[in-house]
Amino acid sequence: MQDDVSLPWFRLYSEIVDNIKIRMIEPQYRWFFVAIMACKCQNIVKGDADHVERVLMIKLGIDQQTLHKIRDTLLAADLIDETYAEDYNLFNRIQKI
Repeated sequence: MQDDVSLPWFRLYSEIVDNIKIRMIEPQYRWFFVAIMACKCQNIVKGDADHVERVLMIKLGIDQQTLHKIRDTLLAADLIDETYAEDYNLFNRIQKI
């Protein structure tokens, strides 16, 4: 996939409701996980970490402290890896969940 191409959709398997990693996190973080994936498909989650943080805060309507809490929660649930914390390249870790 080219870096400048936006995807109009992404696949989310129905088994997500039974996935233990997803079920272990609080419901609002489940939503943020899906919302960040949607932002990634819109091709806006790229660039340096500061820029990406600003974009995600605007798109998700949250502050930086909340964004960092989301990041830490998703890391602890093993839904993303440390690469996310460095450059917000979310899809390095996402598999079929």
